[in-house]
Amino acid sequence: MVLIVGDPGVGKSRLLQRFVDDFPRVEHETWTEVPVLSVLVPAKCSLSRLPGAMLQALGSPLWNKGNEEARTYQLETLLVKCRVRLVILVEVNHLIDRGKERSHYLLADWIKLLSERTRIPFALAGIDRARVLLRVNEQLADRVREVIQIEPFGVGERCRNQMGDALAAFNGLLGDIDRISLEDDSTARMFTFATAGRLRKVRQLLVRSVEIAAKQPKPRIDHAVLAEAFRTAVFKDAPDVRNPFVAAKFDGLPLNRPGEPYHPRRQTAEEVDA
Repeated sequence: MVLIVGDPGVGKSRLLQRFVDDFPRVEHETWTEVPVLSVLVPAKCSLSRLPGAMLQALGSPLWNKGNEEARTYQLETLLVKCRVRLVILVEVNHLIDRGKERSHYLLADWIKLLSERTRIPFALAGIDRARVLLRVNEQLADRVREVIQIEPFGVGERCRNQMGDALAAFNGLLGDIDRISLEDDSTARMFTFATAGRLRKVRQLLVRSVEIAAKQPKPRIDHAVLAEAFRTAVFKDAPDVRNPFVAAKFDGLPLNRPGEPYHPRRQTAEEVDA
């Protein structure tokens, strides 16, 4: 069992989906083989809802029938019959959105027992507070062989200019539209401030930049276009002093103050979209 954690938008779900896509379902004559079962844990998920969510992801027409015990039995049976080799629970932090330590313990224990009974490994993914499941249930923690932290993209030697590499990859997808060099050090640093290194924000910013540039007589993505895209797609009406793409005025501080995109309180409100 592994736990994969990271800030909202760093690419956990996309990375896991790429893995799932490599092992598609196989339709046999009388049954369906599901090599990898990926389940999006519902918001404020309880122990009574989790088995149903997994059954629904598996494709059972009876996912909402029976009590918790009946659904768990149905789930154990189908996991084995469908030859599931790996279960991925995405957004496991939703398991601690409600209730107290006792309910969190029971949810963690249910996952542990399901893995043991079916002999199927689990990969748990979510934001950093998903670690609570390991703190409240020592037996589950003992079965987690590794906690993998997915860090945001950064710049500089320590990060091996990850943002520049990411922008170079996106650069190849922008087609023939005229643009500045996105992956040079100064622009990559601007992107790092503007997106906090989060893959989703990079994508949103570039999509909006293309939309803005396309409306110009001579479409071109430059710092002015990126600044406008930041004001509309990331930080609405951001003042120039807090806009990384307005180099002459930006104060060079992280955008984590109250009311800004990466303030911790605001991140909590966005976790459902992580």
